[in-house]
Amino acid sequence: MVSVSAVTYTETSKDIPSVLKNSTSEINPSKLAPNEILIKALGTPINPSDWKLFEGSYKAPIAFKQIGQDPDAPKVAVGGNEGVFSIVAKGDDVSTYNIGDWVILKLTGFGTWRTYAIVAVTEDNKDPLIVVLKKESPLLTLDEASTISTNPSTAYQLFTYYIKDWNNKGNDWIVTNAGNSFVNKYLFQIARHFNVKTLATVRDKPNWNDIEKELTDLGATVVVKEEDFVKESFITEELPKIIGDGKVRLALDSLGGPTTLNLTNALSQEGTFVNYGALAGGLVLFSPGAQLHKNFELKSYWLTRNTRENPQSKVDTVHEVLELFRQKVFKPVKFTHYDYKEGDNLRDVFVRGIENSKNGKIVVVYK
Repeated sequence: MVSVSAVTYTETSKDIPSVLKNSTSEINPSKLAPNEILIKALGTPINPSDWKLFEGSYKAPIAFKQIGQDPDAPKVAVGGNEGVFSIVAKGDDVSTYNIGDWVILKLTGFGTWRTYAIVAVTEDNKDPLIVVLKKESPLLTLDEASTISTNPSTAYQLFTYYIKDWNNKGNDWIVTNAGNSFVNKYLFQIARHFNVKTLATVRDKPNWNDIEKELTDLGATVVVKEEDFVKESFITEELPKIIGDGKVRLALDSLGGPTTLNLTNALSQEGTFVNYGALAGGLVLFSPGAQLHKNFELKSYWLTRNTRENPQSKVDTVHEVLELFRQKVFKPVKFTHYDYKEGDNLRDVFVRGIENSKNGKIVVVYK
């Protein structure tokens, strides 16, 4: 018998600690159905999309489910959309997974902030898990495995979905805001691997020099302060000096707000602007005249939507990202750990993590 703790909610509110609960249950591995798999959490990160879901920002219906084996227990929604688990038991009919494999969920909305969970192999979902690490062939760190399905996968899809013919001679550019985000930290490394240059904007902070060095070490070609980037003169005077005879083919926005105008203005002829977030809460701004003249495209991107519409796309992307890890394209990025030990209140661990999440990427590690 294993004890299950889960961070759950039944309603949404801007006051996140007030809606998160610590729910408990039990799972008896000997009572697994033939098609069921018991997985144990190893590491689950905290992403901005998690707390926006708790706040109700996405206007999405709450997905209620049971967290143990008692069908009569009240159903709750489980927080978290990402994490790595280890297979600890499986039913007799499960042949495609092995005990000890490190796995992530293929589909979103499962609810990963829990110590143990049961996953079923069904006709509709014959491969519910993606193996990211075989016990006998270690490749990823715990941090990398627990976060592979969101940030590096988003970076890979942003790089490959919109521009299919990158010039590998170093003449193509990507311009992006929120340069210090983890998506961009992976994007810079992917772009450098394929000899595509990147210009990143970052808000000015007391440790600006440290941020600039970290991002250029990861592969960013140029890092500029947001306050300089938004100036009208940046496009007419500074950008030509930076890119020379190169082309800005892709502009990436995860903030909304004032930087978006010059993101679109920076695009070269037939470029593409992609919005994949609105963390700053502002509108996407662009000049209709610039769009008419340059004929640039405006696109929206959401990893979750892509996965729902085409689950195989997530499998393929994770496999491509794993190959980049094998090739040592990615340097280690910095994570902050919050440890959970059996007997702790899991909800309290995550609340502390959420309250400190602006200080860096947080992964809850299950001891």
